[in-house]
Amino acid sequence: MPLKAGGKPPAGDPDLSPIGPKAPTPSPRFNPSKKEYMDFVTYYYGGSGIALACIIGVWCLFYFFCRLACGAESRVAQLLCCSGKSDSGYGVWATTWPKLAIALVLVAVAAAAVAGFLFNEFWSDAATEFMHGYSNVTKDIEKDTTFVADKLNGFGGVHESTVATKLQEEMAKPIASSQQSYKEVQQLENYRKSMMILVCILPVMGLAFGLFGGLCMSPWGAKGLIALSFLSLTISWAGFATHNMVYRFNNDVCRDIKQYSMNKTGSSGLTYFINCPKNNTMGAPFNSSFVILKASVNALNAAQRSNNLLAKDMGAVEVFGALDTPPTPKQGVFIKALTVVVKKDIDAIRTQITYQSEGKNLSTAAQKVVMDAIKVTEGWSSAVTKSSEMARCMFITEFFAEADKTICDQTPKGGLYGCVEICFSMGVVMVLGLFLGILGEVRFDEQNGDGFKSGSNSNDPEAASILASQDKENGVPDVPDSMVDTVGKKP
Repeated sequence: MPLKAGGKPPAGDPDLSPIGPKAPTPSPRFNPSKKEYMDFVTYYYGGSGIALACIIGVWCLFYFFCRLACGAESRVAQLLCCSGKSDSGYGVWATTWPKLAIALVLVAVAAAAVAGFLFNEFWSDAATEFMHGYSNVTKDIEKDTTFVADKLNGFGGVHESTVATKLQEEMAKPIASSQQSYKEVQQLENYRKSMMILVCILPVMGLAFGLFGGLCMSPWGAKGLIALSFLSLTISWAGFATHNMVYRFNNDVCRDIKQYSMNKTGSSGLTYFINCPKNNTMGAPFNSSFVILKASVNALNAAQRSNNLLAKDMGAVEVFGALDTPPTPKQGVFIKALTVVVKKDIDAIRTQITYQSEGKNLSTAAQKVVMDAIKVTEGWSSAVTKSSEMARCMFITEFFAEADKTICDQTPKGGLYGCVEICFSMGVVMVLGLFLGILGEVRFDEQNGDGFKSGSNSNDPEAASILASQDKENGVPDVPDSMVDTVGKKP
């Protein structure tokens, strides 16, 4: 099979099959929610495989229905199912060459099956790692939303509770959408992986049955080859359609992710995986969290000053004091620097608490007051950080990074396209396996041998004496000696 890629991911848009033709251009951008895109991929990349799988399935039903309804020996079945047999029987070579052909095809198919399993593992390992990362991202979105909402609700203010409720309502749809997309992608991968395993196993099983039937001269082995060939052909072409479409999906996703990483613009179809909050969703939660963080920093500063821990104001107090206006949630660099300063102050206070406690210069009650203030400040610092990250949609960046190192890497992509090639090859080769099975069904039956048809068997030395005794029992007269030409010439 002259496959072009040989298990390597093709550059640009892949051909419609491993042997062509080229994909039509221009093609729609990736967006599973758009009918135009899904129709394009299904028709051009899955259409041929789906059509062939249906044709093979109908052929299978017709073949066995014809055999059962008309009888294997009927003229109609022999004509329509190619199950006719020679009236004179089959000689040694006529029964030997199908066995040799089955053995050769079996070796080729077994080699392809091994390659198929390797390609499947290359892609499956990357897909599993990607799905694990995808799952973590979807869980982090839900956890961060719950964390910020719980902090605001726990503060006790009416305004903060209202903000928390609105945040949860507005994030419910993006969270549910991401979780649903995760389930759909996981189901597709499970379906694809199972199908690829069957594509590799069924041809080997069928040809092994056929070879066993040939070696043992049993037509049932050939019948097993026929049944498994039909099943293998149907699944191989369905697998080709599935893998071909999945490869096109993956190719488009990776291209849009790369484009987004370069200029922060990409197809709106990427929101199928992860939905960012709306622009105004995180404004109120961030502002409330920032105001409360400022108050908690001042309270912590007052507690540490009253116990003379740092002998000066916290650095975070000076940062807050220098702000004329509160920052916006999308000012990620400033917010990151602010939380770093807060953490540095807290670490310094903890160090002093340990030092003062060991010197008996800090009472237990005072230590508890300071530690409680630290806990409150850390909580609101985390709320501010998470609100800013959600506003900047940092989790989609994490998702893209996970995809880039797994399903968009060249080795897994080559494995996926290798699966496309193996399904395509199996779908072609097993047509030969099917016809070998049909030939073997009549040729691997000893009753159809030429020795059986002629009533002689040179391979059995006792055949002559048995036939002679049967002739005597049936009253068949012997040939007189006078009629035997002992010289070798006619009288």
